[in-house]
Amino acid sequence: MIIGDAWSMVMGDLTKDNAFELLEAFYDLGGNFIDTANNYHSGQSRRSEMVITTKYTMSTKTGHPVQQSNFGGAGSKSLHMSIRSSLEALQTDYVDISEVLYLGISDAPAPDGHQGQHGRYSAQERDLEREVIPMYKEEGMALMPFGVLGGGLFKSPDSPEQGGRSVPPPLRAGREEAISKVLDAVAKRQNVPITGVALAHALQKSPNLFPILGGRKVEHLKANVEALSLELTPEDVQEIEKGYEFDIGFPHKFMSSTGNMITVHRTSKFWL
Repeated sequence: MIIGDAWSMVMGDLTKDNAFELLEAFYDLGGNFIDTANNYHSGQSRRSEMVITTKYTMSTKTGHPVQQSNFGGAGSKSLHMSIRSSLEALQTDYVDISEVLYLGISDAPAPDGHQGQHGRYSAQERDLEREVIPMYKEEGMALMPFGVLGGGLFKSPDSPEQGGRSVPPPLRAGREEAISKVLDAVAKRQNVPITGVALAHALQKSPNLFPILGGRKVEHLKANVEALSLELTPEDVQEIEKGYEFDIGFPHKFMSSTGNMITVHRTSKFWL
């Protein structure tokens, strides 16, 4: 949840009034999970019935070398100061996923020792399918990906809203146009928005996958909720995934004669 205007060049503005409107609509639609971080919009950012998570290790003092040593990294001091800062900004005395009811990790490989993972995943960036998604399915853990809607860059080729917000190169996958075309073809057959197809594609990857969706408009929020009932056919998924050549990598490419990823279960399930 990114509220404010400090990152308006990348994320767009979300004023306090608009934020309340969006949150009220989210709550009315049954929403109860909010993702935050201590540095979103440089710290500009209904409690008992909401599930709130936050993150640390990202410095809130970027540009201040002397101070940022205490406000970044994974050390205990950074943890305590970041959590304290997030609690003050959120005007709450606890967060559900951090201090410490559930442990999660963000932007990491496929380790263990936590209950959830937060990483970038979409129809144009499927790297998590190699190890992370299979491991999370196996362990019954939650995956909360961001970027599922392409960072706002999935658009129908004939949409009048071309261009959109300025997204820096590190946040672009470079496949937005190609993937938009295949998503649009499926969307037109299903008579739904292109973003609905992108969301449905991610949701069908795993029952433990819970996308983190951004947005600043109530109508976009409602469209995302409506898309939860959309089911894609295997042919739809195959068409979408032909939008770019996904490298399944080693050992899948080495071990598979079909070009598909192999499924490996925990060794504890085998007789040795």
